[in-house]
Amino acid sequence: MRGVNLMRDGARATAEAVKRRLSGMSETCHVYVSPDGEVAIERRTDPRTKRERPDEWLVGTYSRKSSVSDLEADLECRLDEIRMREAA
Repeated sequence: MRGVNLMRDGARATAEAVKRRLSGMSETCHVYVSPDGEVAIERRTDPRTKRERPDEWLVGTYSRKSSVSDLEADLECRLDEIRMREAA
């Protein structure tokens, strides 16, 4: 997702941006966050969007029915993981 960064924007703003993007998609999608906070959304069923991303970057699988609060909670967990690795 261009311009969305979990580290810079925080969990709530990132969750809202992801939710807006998911609202226009009919299939379920994987949401990834890289160690530098960059967010990526990939359709689960479209092999053209498949990129090699480490499993530990996967935040979860979501649909347009997913709530912002669920996304935010999962993004908070990913943010904590990134911060712990940076501190180590």
